[in-house]
Amino acid sequence: GANTHTGGTTVTNGTLMLGATGSITGALTVNAAAGVTAIFDNNSRPTVLTGGITLGGADTAATPRIINTGGAGSITLGGDILFSATNNPLGGSIAAPLDLGTTNRIITADDSSSAAVDLTISGNITAPASGNGIGLTLTGTGVTTVGGSITLTASGDNSGADIAKTGTGTLNLNGTAIAFDDFNHSDGTVNVN
Repeated sequence: GANTHTGGTTVTNGTLMLGATGSITGALTVNAAAGVTAIFDNNSRPTVLTGGITLGGADTAATPRIINTGGAGSITLGGDILFSATNNPLGGSIAAPLDLGTTNRIITADDSSSAAVDLTISGNITAPASGNGIGLTLTGTGVTTVGGSITLTASGDNSGADIAKTGTGTLNLNGTAIAFDDFNHSDGTVNVN
């Protein structure tokens, strides 16, 4: 039968995979227990969160991951994304398409001493073409690598469709980045590959 809940979802060990008709709401936390890899598999579902995503771990051998078996579907954000460096886990990764949803979003990668790259996002990042556009800020003290594309569009005057880089960390852009308004770089390092 169907399993439902209305709160957040936390994965600490093993893999939580959505079924063919499965869904979650609330916030998504992948906080790997000591020495293990914890995985949330979106499994090509059209997931719509009412909260954000937090990745972290309990020790220096913990690895938090989000994957997307099948490659379809997406995760629509209801909040921001954080990779937490508390306990210095290995780097976190999100290998699923991300929809920013209805308002500006912030992706923060803190600096873990156990990770050369703190947060890797290999899925494409998009925002709906509504109004003046949705903006994206990438920040934190760690290293973020975006391997997919970033596409921010708008149906109005485009004034909100900005990509911003703040914080002292490093941003590696390995895919195409399209902001229908501005790219604002105020701190840290940006590598465009």
